[in-house]
Amino acid sequence: MATSTIEELHSARILIVDDDAFTRKVVRQVLAGLKFSQIDEAEDAHLALVRLHDLTFDLVITDVQMPGINGLELLRRIRSGLAP
Repeated sequence: MATSTIEELHSARILIVDDDAFTRKVVRQVLAGLKFSQIDEAEDAHLALVRLHDLTFDLVITDVQMPGINGLELLRRIRSGLAP
């Protein structure tokens, strides 16, 4: 892989969505260990939708079982264009 491609990959904006703070921390540490630097977090789908309104993300990593809007519904809204 070319160096510029690796640098582009590592500059990807990533959003971690999980209601468990410990899980978010572990996922963030794994991604940071893989040299990703633009990592944001949301503790629920509602806050994720707010962040998606404000920023563009290349990757969303979400828990499936969350109170309120679950992860599958969040992804459905993103893919159908219902997320801001």
